[in-house]
Amino acid sequence: GDFGTTTANDIFGVECQAGEHFVFDKDFKARGQVEVWMAEFESYLALEVQAQCGGAAVDCLSASMADCKPTIDLIERHPAQCLILAFQVLFSYRVERSICARSSAVDDTTMQSQSSPRAQLERAPSGPKDAFTATKQDLASLTRIVEQKVDAVQRKKIVSLITLMVHSRDVAGEIYTSKISDTKDFEWQMHLRYYFEAGQIDGNASHTSSSIEGLSIADSTIQTPRQLTSQVALKPLSKDARTTVQQVQTAWVYSNEYLGASSRLVVTPLTDRCYMTLTGAVHLHLGAAPTGPAGTGKTETTKDLAKALGIACIVFNCSEALDHHFMGT
Repeated sequence: GDFGTTTANDIFGVECQAGEHFVFDKDFKARGQVEVWMAEFESYLALEVQAQCGGAAVDCLSASMADCKPTIDLIERHPAQCLILAFQVLFSYRVERSICARSSAVDDTTMQSQSSPRAQLERAPSGPKDAFTATKQDLASLTRIVEQKVDAVQRKKIVSLITLMVHSRDVAGEIYTSKISDTKDFEWQMHLRYYFEAGQIDGNASHTSSSIEGLSIADSTIQTPRQLTSQVALKPLSKDARTTVQQVQTAWVYSNEYLGASSRLVVTPLTDRCYMTLTGAVHLHLGAAPTGPAGTGKTETTKDLAKALGIACIVFNCSEALDHHFMGT
């Protein structure tokens, strides 16, 4: 099957509770003392998650540059966690590139005309509408796929993607209707934003090469996806490429803990504010304890933030019977 047929002490992958098979690119040799190879396996699993997330991001970005929409083949090819992270990296890339396109268009128009800023934005040839339209099209494609006959694991992937993409669409819509022309504007900075630290882009027949830092805008030249596609061919990211998650002044390295095909929480404006409070508190080396009536989503919000940062969060209820023996200390 997916995990091989050998009887040796090799680990070919892991399986989550939902039934998703996360197959390693290279099997792990479980040898020697169990406490030693288990610690090594934990690090190995994180590297595998990191590498496969990079591959998923490159596939999604390549498809976007070629004006291709999500397909069932793309969804089946990558694990749920990697696919979700890839689309979040792609969304950040789209939004920041479109904001810079609007800023560049406004600057050019200002030099040629003394008309109002609102009119300049409306005449901008490219802007946040591009990210809004692309996200809506991806969401429509996923909706059509989920209506088809797919197995339980693939359906769970798609539902999680749709849940997060609905919020991405709303964010892109807000940025489109606002006057944002700077990626440092708070209306964009307040959201969780995903970047790859470094990704190599090798040229085509001309053998030219360049790099994109964090899949964000590092240069002042604004090009359309078709122009980019005609100039470069994407290659898979290396295992050394890390994902960073940023929100306002905080920055986190994505932890790459395997989460499996798990469901995701619907993100509302209140959720974003809770995320800002939680990440800001930890950034200041403080604790954060959401309070409120029972059943309002305090625990689920904390768990979903952990998933957003690539951390496996275990929740248990405390009682008087919970002592240091139970905790294993």
